[in-house]
Amino acid sequence: HLAAAGIEVALLDIVPAGASDRSALARKALETLKKLKPSPLHLPGDLALLRPGNFEDDWGQLKDADWVFEAVLEDHACEIAAVEEALYRLGRALAQRTV
Repeated sequence: HLAAAGIEVALLDIVPAGASDRSALARKALETLKKLKPSPLHLPGDLALLRPGNFEDDWGQLKDADWVFEAVLEDHACEIAAVEEALYRLGRALAQRTV
């Protein structure tokens, strides 16, 4: 929905073990978005506003963020602590939802 409103979104995920593409999981999520029916994208061009990345290499994408939303599908206490610490250092707000 943010991309549909013209807002750039950084989609960060973990680095898969042994992957040559360190942002493979985020890229896969974007590919999955294209296939969903009904599509969560309002227009096909909205996908261009979603930038894939990973939690180890791409914290810099958050340096100018106005809002960071973090959703964890597993219970990764250390991952959550790392996100909180990084955002605290950047002086950014954090919204979390663990499911």
